[in-house]
Amino acid sequence: MEELSETEAKAYKFIVDAEQPLAIRDMPHNLQGAVGKLKSKGLVEIYREQTPVSKHGFSSMKMTSCVRIK
Repeated sequence: MEELSETEAKAYKFIVDAEQPLAIRDMPHNLQGAVGKLKSKGLVEIYREQTPVSKHGFSSMKMTSCVRIK
């Protein structure tokens, strides 16, 4: 396996420590870009799932790209 860059390592640790399912939009913006590299290295998988979204006091379900450890 290739060596991970500093940002990729932070993103991977964030995904491991996060509550699942983890929507990519809920990750810090500076770590979102590393998800594609982690996917191409085979460390994570991206899938779509309905996740709850709260806006202005109302909750609804929305299809969102999520990430999980392989």
